[in-house]
Amino acid sequence: MKPVTSPRQMLLEFIQPYWKIMVVIFALLLAETGLAAAQPLVMAPMMKLALEQTNIFSASEVPLALSDVNLNNVDQFVSQLLHLGDLDVWSVVILMSLAYMGVILLRSVVETLGFYLFSKVRVIGLRSFQQFVFAHLLTLSLDFFNARRSGELVSRIEQDTSSAVNSLMSILRSLFTAPVLVLFYGYMLIRTDVTLMLLVSIIALLQWGMARMLRTRLRELVRDEFDLIAGLKAYLHEIFQNIRVVKSFAAEDFESRSLDDRVKSMIPVHINRAVFRHWEIPITQIMNGLANVAILVLSARELFNGDLTVVGFGLFLYLGRAIISPLSQMSGIYLNVQEMEAATERVYGIIQQQSSISDGPIIKKDFEDSIHLKEVAFSY
Repeated sequence: MKPVTSPRQMLLEFIQPYWKIMVVIFALLLAETGLAAAQPLVMAPMMKLALEQTNIFSASEVPLALSDVNLNNVDQFVSQLLHLGDLDVWSVVILMSLAYMGVILLRSVVETLGFYLFSKVRVIGLRSFQQFVFAHLLTLSLDFFNARRSGELVSRIEQDTSSAVNSLMSILRSLFTAPVLVLFYGYMLIRTDVTLMLLVSIIALLQWGMARMLRTRLRELVRDEFDLIAGLKAYLHEIFQNIRVVKSFAAEDFESRSLDDRVKSMIPVHINRAVFRHWEIPITQIMNGLANVAILVLSARELFNGDLTVVGFGLFLYLGRAIISPLSQMSGIYLNVQEMEAATERVYGIIQQQSSISDGPIIKKDFEDSIHLKEVAFSY
Protein backbone atom coordinates (compact mmCIF):
# COMPACT_ATOMS: atom_id res chain seq x y z
CA MET A 1 0.00 0.00 0.00
CA LYS A 2 1.35 3.41 -0.97
CA PRO A 3 1.81 6.12 1.70
CA VAL A 4 -1.39 7.95 2.61
CA THR A 5 -1.72 11.57 3.66
CA SER A 6 -5.28 11.69 4.99
CA PRO A 7 -7.84 9.40 6.67
CA ARG A 8 -10.15 9.53 3.64
CA GLN A 9 -7.37 8.57 1.23
CA MET A 10 -6.41 5.66 3.48
CA LEU A 11 -9.96 4.31 3.42
CA LEU A 12 -10.38 4.70 -0.35
CA GLU A 13 -7.16 2.75 -0.94
CA PHE A 14 -8.96 -0.46 0.08
CA ILE A 15 -11.84 0.10 -2.35
CA GLN A 16 -9.75 1.29 -5.30
CA PRO A 17 -8.46 -2.20 -6.32
CA TYR A 18 -12.07 -3.17 -7.07
CA TRP A 19 -12.84 -0.20 -9.31
CA LYS A 20 -13.85 -2.46 -12.21
CA ILE A 21 -16.48 -4.13 -10.04
CA MET A 22 -17.57 -0.70 -8.84
CA VAL A 23 -18.08 0.36 -12.47
CA VAL A 24 -20.35 -2.66 -12.99
CA ILE A 25 -22.18 -1.83 -9.77
CA PHE A 26 -22.60 1.75 -10.94
CA ALA A 27 -24.10 0.54 -14.23
CA LEU A 28 -26.48 -1.80 -12.38
CA LEU A 29 -27.54 0.95 -10.00
CA LEU A 30 -28.16 3.26 -12.95
CA ALA A 31 -30.29 0.55 -14.56
CA GLU A 32 -32.19 0.01 -11.31
CA THR A 33 -32.72 3.75 -10.93
CA GLY A 34 -33.93 4.04 -14.52
CA LEU A 35 -36.41 1.20 -14.02
CA ALA A 36 -37.65 2.79 -10.79
CA ALA A 37 -38.17 6.09 -12.59
CA ALA A 38 -39.98 4.34 -15.46
CA GLN A 39 -42.63 2.71 -13.26
CA PRO A 40 -44.99 5.70 -12.94
CA LEU A 41 -44.49 6.63 -16.60
CA VAL A 42 -45.47 3.14 -17.74
CA MET A 43 -48.78 3.51 -15.90
CA ALA A 44 -49.58 6.94 -17.42
CA PRO A 45 -51.74 5.47 -20.23
CA MET A 46 -53.63 3.45 -17.62
CA MET A 47 -54.54 6.66 -15.79
CA LYS A 48 -55.83 8.16 -19.04
CA LEU A 49 -57.91 5.11 -19.81
CA ALA A 50 -59.34 5.05 -16.27
CA LEU A 51 -60.49 8.65 -16.68
CA GLU A 52 -61.89 8.33 -20.20
CA GLN A 53 -63.00 4.65 -19.96
CA THR A 54 -62.25 4.23 -23.66
CA ASN A 55 -59.19 4.00 -25.87
CA ILE A 56 -58.47 7.66 -26.57
CA PHE A 57 -55.08 6.95 -28.19
CA SER A 58 -55.11 7.47 -31.92
CA ALA A 59 -52.59 5.93 -34.25
CA SER A 60 -52.86 9.01 -36.48
CA GLU A 61 -51.64 11.52 -33.86
CA VAL A 62 -48.57 13.56 -34.71
CA PRO A 63 -45.57 11.74 -33.16
CA LEU A 64 -43.99 13.42 -30.15
CA ALA A 65 -40.25 14.01 -30.02
CA LEU A 66 -38.49 13.00 -26.83
CA SER A 67 -37.48 16.62 -26.22
CA ASP A 68 -41.17 17.62 -26.21
CA VAL A 69 -42.25 15.12 -23.56
CA ASN A 70 -43.58 16.40 -20.23
CA LEU A 71 -46.04 15.12 -17.65
CA ASN A 72 -48.99 16.48 -19.61
CA ASN A 73 -48.28 14.33 -22.67
CA VAL A 74 -46.15 11.43 -21.39
CA ASP A 75 -49.21 9.15 -21.74
CA GLN A 76 -49.38 10.03 -25.42
CA PHE A 77 -45.63 9.41 -25.84
CA VAL A 78 -45.87 5.95 -24.23
CA SER A 79 -48.90 5.10 -26.36
CA GLN A 80 -47.03 6.04 -29.53
CA LEU A 81 -43.95 4.12 -28.42
CA LEU A 82 -46.00 0.94 -27.84
CA HIS A 83 -48.56 1.55 -30.65
CA LEU A 84 -51.48 1.50 -28.22
CA GLY A 85 -53.72 3.29 -30.73
CA ASP A 86 -54.16 0.01 -32.63
CA LEU A 87 -55.46 -1.87 -29.57
CA ASP A 88 -58.79 -2.05 -27.77
CA VAL A 89 -59.18 -0.94 -24.16
CA TRP A 90 -58.66 -4.31 -22.49
CA SER A 91 -55.65 -5.09 -24.65
CA VAL A 92 -54.09 -1.81 -23.51
CA VAL A 93 -54.86 -2.63 -19.87
CA ILE A 94 -53.33 -6.11 -20.13
CA LEU A 95 -50.28 -4.90 -22.07
CA MET A 96 -49.50 -2.05 -19.66
CA SER A 97 -50.04 -4.30 -16.63
CA LEU A 98 -47.59 -6.85 -18.07
CA ALA A 99 -45.14 -4.05 -18.87
CA TYR A 100 -45.41 -2.74 -15.30
CA MET A 101 -44.78 -6.18 -13.82
CA GLY A 102 -41.91 -6.73 -16.25
CA VAL A 103 -40.27 -3.50 -15.08
CA ILE A 104 -40.66 -4.56 -11.43
CA LEU A 105 -39.24 -8.06 -12.05
CA LEU A 106 -36.30 -6.73 -14.06
CA ARG A 107 -35.59 -4.13 -11.40
CA SER A 108 -35.60 -6.85 -8.71
CA VAL A 109 -33.07 -8.95 -10.66
CA VAL A 110 -30.80 -5.97 -11.27
CA GLU A 111 -31.05 -4.86 -7.62
CA THR A 112 -30.18 -8.35 -6.34
CA LEU A 113 -27.13 -8.65 -8.59
CA GLY A 114 -25.96 -5.15 -7.61
CA PHE A 115 -26.44 -5.95 -3.92
CA TYR A 116 -24.33 -9.11 -4.25
CA LEU A 117 -21.44 -7.27 -5.92
CA PHE A 118 -21.74 -4.37 -3.47
CA SER A 119 -21.61 -6.74 -0.51
CA LYS A 120 -18.60 -8.53 -2.00
CA VAL A 121 -16.60 -5.30 -2.34
CA ARG A 122 -17.66 -4.16 1.13
CA VAL A 123 -16.67 -7.39 2.89
CA ILE A 124 -13.36 -7.86 1.03
CA GLY A 125 -12.45 -4.18 1.50
CA LEU A 126 -13.25 -4.37 5.21
CA ARG A 127 -11.16 -7.49 5.80
CA SER A 128 -8.23 -6.01 3.86
CA PHE A 129 -8.49 -2.84 5.93
CA GLN A 130 -8.50 -4.81 9.18
CA GLN A 131 -5.51 -6.91 8.08
CA PHE A 132 -3.61 -3.76 7.18
CA VAL A 133 -4.23 -2.19 10.60
CA PHE A 134 -3.29 -5.43 12.37
CA ALA A 135 -0.07 -5.78 10.36
CA HIS A 136 0.88 -2.19 11.18
CA LEU A 137 0.28 -2.75 14.89
CA LEU A 138 2.69 -5.68 14.83
CA THR A 139 5.45 -3.40 13.55
CA LEU A 140 5.19 -1.10 16.59
CA SER A 141 7.55 -1.42 19.53
CA LEU A 142 6.59 -2.67 22.98
CA ASP A 143 6.34 0.77 24.57
CA PHE A 144 3.32 1.54 22.36
CA PHE A 145 1.46 -1.49 23.72
CA ASN A 146 2.47 -0.65 27.28
CA ALA A 147 0.63 2.66 26.90
CA ARG A 148 -2.45 1.16 25.22
CA ARG A 149 -5.00 -1.32 26.46
CA SER A 150 -5.40 -4.40 24.29
CA GLY A 151 -9.21 -4.16 24.27
CA GLU A 152 -9.00 -0.62 22.90
CA LEU A 153 -6.82 -1.81 20.01
CA VAL A 154 -9.25 -4.64 19.30
CA SER A 155 -12.06 -2.07 19.14
CA ARG A 156 -10.09 0.00 16.63
CA ILE A 157 -9.54 -3.04 14.40
CA GLU A 158 -13.07 -4.38 14.75
CA GLN A 159 -15.56 -1.56 15.28
CA ASP A 160 -13.89 1.55 13.87
CA THR A 161 -12.83 -0.09 10.62
CA SER A 162 -16.27 -1.68 10.20
CA SER A 163 -18.07 1.61 10.82
CA ALA A 164 -15.81 3.47 8.39
CA VAL A 165 -16.17 0.97 5.53
CA ASN A 166 -19.93 0.50 5.98
CA SER A 167 -20.47 4.26 6.01
CA LEU A 168 -18.34 4.67 2.90
CA MET A 169 -20.29 2.02 0.98
CA SER A 170 -23.58 3.56 2.06
CA ILE A 171 -22.37 6.94 0.82
CA LEU A 172 -21.28 5.51 -2.53
CA ARG A 173 -24.61 3.74 -3.03
CA SER A 174 -26.55 6.93 -2.35
CA LEU A 175 -24.22 8.92 -4.61
CA PHE A 176 -24.83 6.44 -7.44
CA THR A 177 -28.64 6.59 -7.25
CA ALA A 178 -30.01 9.70 -5.54
CA PRO A 179 -28.56 12.36 -7.92
CA VAL A 180 -29.75 10.40 -10.97
CA LEU A 181 -33.32 10.22 -9.65
CA VAL A 182 -33.24 13.91 -8.71
CA LEU A 183 -32.03 14.86 -12.20
CA PHE A 184 -34.61 12.69 -13.99
CA TYR A 185 -37.57 13.65 -11.83
CA GLY A 186 -36.40 17.25 -11.79
CA TYR A 187 -36.20 17.32 -15.58
CA MET A 188 -39.74 15.99 -15.93
CA LEU A 189 -41.03 18.44 -13.31
CA ILE A 190 -39.29 21.49 -14.75
CA ARG A 191 -40.47 20.56 -18.26
CA THR A 192 -44.00 20.69 -16.88
CA ASP A 193 -43.93 23.61 -14.43
CA VAL A 194 -40.94 25.72 -13.35
CA THR A 195 -42.67 27.13 -10.24
CA LEU A 196 -43.21 23.71 -8.70
CA MET A 197 -39.62 22.70 -9.45
CA LEU A 198 -38.36 25.83 -7.69
CA LEU A 199 -40.33 24.78 -4.63
CA VAL A 200 -38.65 21.37 -4.63
CA SER A 201 -35.25 23.08 -4.98
CA ILE A 202 -35.95 25.22 -1.90
CA ILE A 203 -36.77 22.07 0.09
CA ALA A 204 -33.46 20.53 -1.04
CA LEU A 205 -31.52 23.60 0.12
CA LEU A 206 -33.26 23.55 3.51
CA GLN A 207 -32.39 19.86 4.02
CA TRP A 208 -28.77 20.47 3.05
CA GLY A 209 -28.59 23.39 5.49
CA MET A 210 -30.00 21.21 8.26
CA ALA A 211 -27.39 18.50 7.61
CA ARG A 212 -24.63 21.11 7.67
CA MET A 213 -25.78 22.40 11.05
CA LEU A 214 -25.71 18.90 12.53
CA ARG A 215 -22.33 17.81 11.16
CA THR A 216 -19.82 19.07 13.79
CA ARG A 217 -21.71 17.95 16.85
CA LEU A 218 -22.48 14.58 15.28
CA ARG A 219 -18.80 13.89 14.59
CA GLU A 220 -17.93 14.74 18.20
CA LEU A 221 -20.64 12.42 19.54
CA VAL A 222 -19.46 9.56 17.32
CA ARG A 223 -15.89 9.95 18.61
CA ASP A 224 -17.08 10.02 22.24
CA GLU A 225 -19.24 6.95 21.72
CA PHE A 226 -16.47 4.96 20.07
CA ASP A 227 -14.02 5.95 22.81
CA LEU A 228 -16.39 4.67 25.50
CA ILE A 229 -17.06 1.44 23.60
CA ALA A 230 -13.31 0.90 23.19
CA GLY A 231 -12.78 1.52 26.90
CA LEU A 232 -15.51 -0.96 27.85
CA LYS A 233 -14.10 -3.64 25.55
CA ALA A 234 -10.63 -3.05 27.00
CA TYR A 235 -12.00 -3.39 30.54
CA LEU A 236 -13.86 -6.63 29.79
CA HIS A 237 -10.85 -8.04 27.96
CA GLU A 238 -8.60 -7.38 30.96
CA ILE A 239 -11.10 -8.82 33.43
CA PHE A 240 -11.51 -12.12 31.63
CA GLN A 241 -7.79 -12.31 30.90
CA ASN A 242 -7.09 -11.95 34.61
CA ILE A 243 -10.13 -13.79 35.93
CA ARG A 244 -7.95 -15.96 38.19
CA VAL A 245 -6.75 -12.85 40.02
CA VAL A 246 -10.33 -11.60 40.38
CA LYS A 247 -11.44 -14.92 41.80
CA SER A 248 -8.41 -15.26 44.07
CA PHE A 249 -9.10 -11.91 45.76
CA ALA A 250 -12.90 -12.38 45.73
CA ALA A 251 -13.21 -9.14 43.78
CA GLU A 252 -16.40 -10.06 41.91
CA ASP A 253 -18.53 -7.42 43.62
CA PHE A 254 -15.89 -4.74 43.11
CA GLU A 255 -15.58 -5.48 39.39
CA SER A 256 -19.39 -5.61 39.03
CA ARG A 257 -19.66 -2.13 40.57
CA SER A 258 -16.87 -0.90 38.31
CA LEU A 259 -18.65 -2.24 35.24
CA ASP A 260 -21.92 -0.70 36.42
CA ASP A 261 -20.23 2.71 36.70
CA ARG A 262 -18.81 2.39 33.20
CA VAL A 263 -22.15 1.40 31.71
CA LYS A 264 -23.92 4.28 33.45
CA SER A 265 -21.40 6.74 32.01
CA MET A 266 -22.02 5.31 28.53
CA ILE A 267 -25.81 5.59 28.59
CA PRO A 268 -26.04 9.41 28.22
CA VAL A 269 -23.51 9.38 25.35
CA HIS A 270 -25.40 6.62 23.48
CA ILE A 271 -28.70 8.41 23.98
CA ASN A 272 -27.31 11.81 22.95
CA ARG A 273 -25.77 10.41 19.80
CA ALA A 274 -28.94 8.46 18.87
CA VAL A 275 -31.24 11.43 19.55
CA PHE A 276 -28.98 13.89 17.75
CA ARG A 277 -28.77 11.60 14.71
CA HIS A 278 -32.53 11.06 14.88
CA TRP A 279 -33.27 14.78 14.76
CA GLU A 280 -32.73 14.60 11.01
CA ILE A 281 -35.81 12.36 10.64
CA PRO A 282 -38.54 14.52 12.26
CA ILE A 283 -37.08 17.72 10.79
CA THR A 284 -37.00 16.10 7.35
CA GLN A 285 -40.54 14.82 7.81
CA ILE A 286 -41.78 18.30 8.67
CA MET A 287 -40.02 19.76 5.62
CA ASN A 288 -41.37 16.99 3.41
CA GLY A 289 -44.88 17.50 4.78
CA LEU A 290 -44.73 21.21 3.98
CA ALA A 291 -43.39 20.36 0.53
CA ASN A 292 -46.20 17.84 -0.12
CA VAL A 293 -48.88 20.34 0.90
CA ALA A 294 -47.31 23.08 -1.22
CA ILE A 295 -46.99 20.73 -4.21
CA LEU A 296 -50.64 19.70 -3.84
CA VAL A 297 -51.87 23.31 -3.64
CA LEU A 298 -49.73 24.56 -6.53
CA SER A 299 -50.55 21.53 -8.67
CA ALA A 300 -54.26 22.06 -8.06
CA ARG A 301 -53.87 25.70 -9.06
CA GLU A 302 -52.10 24.72 -12.29
CA LEU A 303 -54.82 22.14 -12.98
CA PHE A 304 -57.62 24.67 -12.48
CA ASN A 305 -55.78 27.17 -14.67
CA GLY A 306 -55.56 24.59 -17.45
CA ASP A 307 -51.75 24.33 -17.38
CA LEU A 308 -51.88 20.71 -16.17
CA THR A 309 -53.96 17.87 -17.54
CA VAL A 310 -55.58 15.46 -15.11
CA VAL A 311 -52.95 12.83 -15.93
CA GLY A 312 -50.23 15.47 -15.57
CA PHE A 313 -51.71 16.47 -12.21
CA GLY A 314 -51.58 12.87 -10.93
CA LEU A 315 -48.05 12.30 -12.20
CA PHE A 316 -46.85 15.62 -10.84
CA LEU A 317 -48.12 14.73 -7.38
CA TYR A 318 -46.40 11.33 -7.64
CA LEU A 319 -43.08 12.64 -8.93
CA GLY A 320 -43.18 15.66 -6.62
CA ARG A 321 -43.39 13.29 -3.67
CA ALA A 322 -40.94 10.79 -5.21
CA ILE A 323 -38.19 13.39 -5.70
CA ILE A 324 -38.24 14.27 -1.99
CA SER A 325 -36.87 10.84 -1.01
CA PRO A 326 -33.61 11.07 -3.03
CA LEU A 327 -33.25 14.68 -1.90
CA SER A 328 -33.39 13.45 1.70
CA GLN A 329 -30.82 10.77 0.86
CA MET A 330 -28.48 13.41 -0.52
CA SER A 331 -28.71 15.45 2.68
CA GLY A 332 -28.17 12.22 4.65
CA ILE A 333 -24.95 11.62 2.73
CA TYR A 334 -23.48 14.69 4.42
CA LEU A 335 -24.16 13.24 7.87
CA ASN A 336 -22.86 9.81 6.87
CA VAL A 337 -19.60 11.45 5.79
CA GLN A 338 -19.20 12.90 9.29
CA GLU A 339 -19.68 9.47 10.89
CA MET A 340 -17.29 7.86 8.40
CA GLU A 341 -14.57 10.46 9.00
CA ALA A 342 -14.95 10.24 12.79
CA ALA A 343 -14.28 6.48 12.66
CA THR A 344 -11.54 6.74 10.02
CA GLU A 345 -9.64 9.42 11.91
CA ARG A 346 -9.37 7.13 14.94
CA VAL A 347 -7.84 4.36 12.83
CA TYR A 348 -5.62 6.84 11.00
CA GLY A 349 -4.21 7.94 14.35
CA ILE A 350 -2.89 4.42 14.90
CA ILE A 351 -1.50 4.16 11.37
CA GLN A 352 0.47 7.37 11.98
CA GLN A 353 2.22 5.77 14.96
CA GLN A 354 5.78 4.66 14.27
CA SER A 355 7.98 2.23 16.16
CA SER A 356 10.39 3.84 18.61
CA ILE A 357 12.97 1.16 17.79
CA SER A 358 14.52 1.17 14.33
CA ASP A 359 16.30 -1.79 12.79
CA GLY A 360 20.00 -1.38 12.00
CA PRO A 361 21.38 -1.20 8.47
CA ILE A 362 22.93 -4.70 8.61
CA ILE A 363 20.62 -7.55 7.69
CA LYS A 364 21.78 -10.97 8.90
CA LYS A 365 20.18 -13.75 6.89
CA ASP A 366 22.03 -16.83 8.20
CA PHE A 367 23.19 -18.26 11.56
CA GLU A 368 26.77 -19.57 11.60
CA ASP A 369 27.98 -20.31 15.13
CA SER A 370 26.60 -18.56 18.22
CA ILE A 371 25.13 -15.32 19.56
CA HIS A 372 27.17 -13.19 21.99
CA LEU A 373 25.56 -10.49 24.14
CA LYS A 374 27.91 -7.74 25.35
CA GLU A 375 27.23 -4.92 27.80
CA VAL A 376 23.65 -6.08 28.33
CA ALA A 377 22.01 -5.93 31.76
CA PHE A 378 18.68 -7.15 33.09
CA SER A 379 17.02 -6.32 36.40
CA TYR A 380 13.63 -6.98 37.94
